[in-house]
Amino acid sequence: MDPEHRAELLRLVKGSPQPQVWISGFAERMGVSDAEAAAMVDELLAEGVLRRDGERLIVVEPAAFEGDERPIP
Repeated sequence: MDPEHRAELLRLVKGSPQPQVWISGFAERMGVSDAEAAAMVDELLAEGVLRRDGERLIVVEPAAFEGDERPIP
C-alpha cells in the first residue's frame, strides 16, 4: 500500500464524524476507486491498525498499550 494513501486513509478515519463506514466516501476523497479503498481498509484491518465497531472503523492507537504490561482488571 502506498504510504501516502495509508496515512491519508487513517487521517480520514480518525477525522470522520460519521458513525458508519462509507468506503465510497473515503475513495472519493482520496481519488481512488471504491475497490482500492476497500482493499486498503481490509489490509489495515488485517494488520490490526484498524478495527470495526459495528459499521464504524476505529484507528487502534498502539501508543495506548505499548510498554504497558499491567494486567487488565
